[in-house]
Amino acid sequence: MWGEYVFARLEDKPAKRWPITKESGLYRLFPGNPSSCTKIVGTSIGDKFVLLFQKLNSPHKHQLIVQYLNPKTLEPLETLHTPYLADKAEVRDGFFLIRTHPLSRQEADMGKVTIGGNEYRYQDHRYPVWVSMGKNGFTTESEETFRTFSYKKLFKNIDDFKRAAGWDASGKSFSHLMIYVAINHKLKSKCILLVKNRTALTGNENWICQ
Repeated sequence: MWGEYVFARLEDKPAKRWPITKESGLYRLFPGNPSSCTKIVGTSIGDKFVLLFQKLNSPHKHQLIVQYLNPKTLEPLETLHTPYLADKAEVRDGFFLIRTHPLSRQEADMGKVTIGGNEYRYQDHRYPVWVSMGKNGFTTESEETFRTFSYKKLFKNIDDFKRAAGWDASGKSFSHLMIYVAINHKLKSKCILLVKNRTALTGNENWICQ
């Protein structure tokens, strides 16, 4: 259910109501796993209790909102509006693990490209990146991103994936968040190319093929 307020009850005390945020919009508790009204995503981080919310952002993925609460009184302390578009989250030992998505493209880039002398049909995609949230804020999780990557089998190992995805070890971020997928049905062959932005494809790029 989408709304503007949270109702919470601490043991047998009367329920409390507070606005999720001062900003206009519709919000809901981030659904847990399994998803139901009694399964939400929250945990203690330091001396605060933290709840995850989604802000309605249709037709795109919903925006991640974080609310900090006093664990003894359930009084809201502060609300963090993140730039992340997120659709999955789980609680680990003292932190959250969250699947985020890049901003959606307006139109798909598609066409034909010749790779290794064979013609392929290609289309661009965006792939999700996992981040963790704990006492020190958000951190991009390269291992979880690789573990759940749709085309993981095309890479020798995680280091091979990091190179292709433009992993910055010092900044802990990926620079290549766009992926071209090219398919030749006759050859039953699939190739991928990770890039920063859309580019005019020639077929001479560093495609990774099955």
